[in-house]
This record gives sequence, structure tokens and C-alpha cells, in this order.
Amino acid sequence: MAVTPTIYGLYLESLIEGRIDVRSDPMFAMLVTSAYTYNQHTHKFKSVITGEVIGSGYAAGGMEVTGLTPTYDSASKTLKLPAGNLSWPSVTWTGVVGAVLYMKPDGFPTNAMPLVGHINFGATIDKTSEAFYINWPATGVLKLAVP
Repeated sequence: MAVTPTIYGLYLESLIEGRIDVRSDPMFAMLVTSAYTYNQHTHKFKSVITGEVIGSGYAAGGMEVTGLTPTYDSASKTLKLPAGNLSWPSVTWTGVVGAVLYMKPDGFPTNAMPLVGHINFGATIDKTSEAFYINWPATGVLKLAVP
């Protein structure tokens, strides 16, 4: 499964507003079904997410993304955010089509947790007592380029 995260446009607004600190606030990846319709330009907070998967081996809210280490590459003029891969050892669910990345700063209510990115898996994924992985590309969970 190729993983290509797409950044929510309003994630940048959340950064500028000081809502989040990528170095210290935890990031989570939650799995969604086709009941969620991704909108890169208008979705800003976790409260707009519908269709989170329900199944055994998966906890509501998803899994924390660890190992976030921002690095800037001057040759390519890109800021990359590598992260550790995710693994759910044994899950049973139907209808997973993607994942939503969001920040979970301490004390923030769900309606104010900023969205980071979306991953479209390109197919519907059903699992029955199987492992499920998200392996990030070399560019990490996000990549920002400067002109």
C-alpha cells in the first residue's frame, strides 16, 4: 500500500496561529471509512471527521505517531517530518479507506484539535484478525516546500 499524505490547507493556519507545536504536541492517526469525505481546503479540526472505523484491535482516536523529527533540506528546499511506522498487530474491521492525522495538544477539546493530513489508501481495506501497518514514505508524514 503506497502511503502519500496530503496536508490540510488549514494546518498551516493552525501553525501560524500557534495552536500546535509539532515538536511537543502528540500527533495521532485515526482510520476512517468512506463515511468521511476529505476536504483539503475547509477541514481544520478533528470535530469534522466522520466515519472513524470501529473494530476489534483498534481504539477510538487512533494511534499516536511517534518519532517526529522535523528536518530541513536546503538542497531541495523542503521541510520533512519523518516518523515511526504504525502497526496494529491484530485487527478486525471493514471498510477502511484512509487515515486522518491530527494534533492532540494537552487540554484541547476535540472540536479544537487541529488536522494535519489525510491519507487515501486507494482501496477499501477489510481485515479479520490480521495485522495492519502504515509505513511512511522517506519524506515522512508531511513535506513542505519553499520557493
